[in-house]
Order: sequence, then C-alpha cells, then structure tokens
Amino acid sequence: MDFRHSLQPQTMPVPSTQWDPSPRSSTALNMRPPDSVASQLSGISCSRIQIRHLPGFERFLLPKEFSQLRASSHSGPVVILNAATHRCDVLIVLSSVDHVIHVPLPNFSFHQSIDLQGILKSFLRHAHVERTGQIERWDRSTWGSFLSPLWKCVVEPVIYALAFR
Repeated sequence: MDFRHSLQPQTMPVPSTQWDPSPRSSTALNMRPPDSVASQLSGISCSRIQIRHLPGFERFLLPKEFSQLRASSHSGPVVILNAATHRCDVLIVLSSVDHVIHVPLPNFSFHQSIDLQGILKSFLRHAHVERTGQIERWDRSTWGSFLSPLWKCVVEPVIYALAFR
C-alpha cells in the first residue's frame, strides 16, 4: 500500500491554536468552521490507523509501553517531573522494579516550575558560554537561589523515595 499520495493532503497544517503555558492566559482558537476542523482531524485519524497496520509501525504515535521505559533505565533511574496546575509529582522508572514509583511533590508548584525555568533561561542567556563550553562569569550565589528550591522541593524527595539518604 502506498501512503505517499493518500497522506499528502494531511500534511496541511492541523487547525492551529495559540497556547500560553501560564495559567493566567486564555486559550485562543483560530476561528474556522467546525465541519472543516472535524473532517481534517477525522482524515488524520484514519491515516494513523492505516499506518499502524504497516509492519514496524504498530505503535505509531502511541505512548511508549512500560517495558520500553523500563529498558531505558538500565544504567540508572529515569526521573520524570510532572508539573501541572493542580499538582506536581515525579515518576521514577527503575530497571529492577515492575512498576512506576510515584512521588508527590506537595512543596512544589506549577508556578515555581515556570519561575525556575525562567531563571534558568536567564542564567544561560547571561552566562556567555564560549565555544569551548567554559563559562566566562560564574556567580555562585545566584545559582544557589536557583538550585536551593529545586533541591529542597524536587531532588530531596526523589532521593528519599529511592532510599539514597
């Protein structure tokens, strides 16, 4: 089966949205007739199902299975930080454990994650990293203000969950 021609119309842009990750903003949709959007998305869905019938593409655009995630932790824990508006937590995958370890982060918030992300971006922008990778200026006290809350609210609970204390 040759999908090149049948998928070509689907390469048109999916109905676009403008999204701002901050909870203070509202989601704005481009105004298009609902039938147009529905038919385009339906076509994409049908194509995805057809692609999954091809050998080697059975899991096309599906999340990884736990066994695949577990295999990626062969040389150490895989720690996934989930920061959402309602709660923050960490998921830990270990090669020696048959389930995901869930660690709630009650002292960490979505707003903190956004703030820390902004601080890190600012640090990196002002670090003047040379091509050799060496940093020209290093202000340890400023980095401490970034790393301290990250350690207390995220890293320390992970270490306790892994029993590395």
